[in-house]
Amino acid sequence: MKIILEKRVEKLGIPGEIVTVADGYARNFLIPRKFAVLATKHNENKVSKMIKKFKLENIKEVEEAKKIADQIDKLEIKIIVQSGENEKLFGAVTNIQIAEALEAKGVSIEKKKILIAAPIKQLGEYQVNIKIHPDVLAKLKVIIEKKEEE
Repeated sequence: MKIILEKRVEKLGIPGEIVTVADGYARNFLIPRKFAVLATKHNENKVSKMIKKFKLENIKEVEEAKKIADQIDKLEIKIIVQSGENEKLFGAVTNIQIAEALEAKGVSIEKKKILIAAPIKQLGEYQVNIKIHPDVLAKLKVIIEKKEEE
């Protein structure tokens, strides 16, 4: 089924773009949630207005995302965990713990935007990517330290 996207859909496209998707995906998900409309002659005439509106909104979103990215690039967070021999952790540090540490620093980021290839299982210094906006990526320095035994 051919549809015209009205909002950005991750891994599918941007507003104004005409894409072909499965009928069920369009009827049951995209159209009811107002992410897309059917690609009819009438709706295709609206595409140019939609693209202009999206470009203006996108410019503002990117500027805001860049400000947040600059703030995150300057940050360094420390997470203190228990570890055993050979600097291996008991458990792992995940994007949830990193999101909580960022929240403590005053930066609110959704955990799904924190990109870690695999959970961190060793002490050390890591660089974690945060996808603030599809066009903006921030790099956060994360230091995993051993909890001092009492």
